[in-house]
Amino acid sequence: MKRRALLLASGALGALAAARAGAQPKKPRIIGWLFASTKEIQRTALRDFSADLARLGHVEGRDYVIEGRWSNGGVEPLTALARELVALKPAVIITAGSAAISALQKESNTVPIVFASVTDPIALGFVASLARPGGNITGVMLRGELNGKVLDLMREILPDTRRVALLAHERDPVTARMIADFTKAATALKFDLVHVPVAKIEDVDQAFSEAVKSKCGAMFVPQFSLFLNHTAMIGALSTKVRLPLFSTWRSFTTGGGFLSYYAPFRETFARCAVLADKILRGASPADLPVEQPDRYALVINMKTAKALGIKVPESVLIRADEVIE
Repeated sequence: MKRRALLLASGALGALAAARAGAQPKKPRIIGWLFASTKEIQRTALRDFSADLARLGHVEGRDYVIEGRWSNGGVEPLTALARELVALKPAVIITAGSAAISALQKESNTVPIVFASVTDPIALGFVASLARPGGNITGVMLRGELNGKVLDLMREILPDTRRVALLAHERDPVTARMIADFTKAATALKFDLVHVPVAKIEDVDQAFSEAVKSKCGAMFVPQFSLFLNHTAMIGALSTKVRLPLFSTWRSFTTGGGFLSYYAPFRETFARCAVLADKILRGASPADLPVEQPDRYALVINMKTAKALGIKVPESVLIRADEVIE
């Protein structure tokens, strides 16, 4: 009896070993990456995101592969790119910007989507609530008062400025809401807002000319995907026409603009990685609360300030996280 049991046990172990030897290696899951900017602009974010996933136990190439799609600033190509990614049946898609999220939302209500840098995901129809998104979308949002904070800094630095230009991409799906939100913030701070829309990047030069003709004392540039590949050009143009450029995107200031107040990408994408990790381990986006950055950073380009003859108050300088000399 003992001999029979031993033979059966040995046979079972042998079968298990054979099964393991013949087992196929686990196929890496796909993480989609859809952005309206260029691959070059996203290179650092991709690297940091992969590093954060590694710290959470996911090894690129073994556990997952990233399939990236970039529209290089265009809004129209996002529809086809979103369809391509969804067809790959990814475990999760990382994205940012209302245009990209909208494109993905139209293609699937089941593929998990994690977004970054959205101001009001409830009003835009991406989530039912911040605490319980309720669908296949969650992510990291920006605080709604961000525009007001930038305008408040503008008033503190340029106390005599009463008219502000808003550069907007008229073909972006979030434009109408962006204008409404910014108008509300500007009105509360007693600014006269001049809306200068553009359809394509070649129109930006004319938009600055219109702002100057309208006697605007500053220009605000939101995070429209059309502009993100041309931050240096827009920054140089603002200096050329002597119109201080304010933004909620750091690269506008490093590219020659005057000031930006923004949520650091490193922290934002670290939070996206945490959400992606939870989804990869079986959590549903419907149950993952939308998160918010813990801090925002103030960047001032003093080289531009000197070129434009702007004297930045010491009370603002001491609050700056980064000063470009």
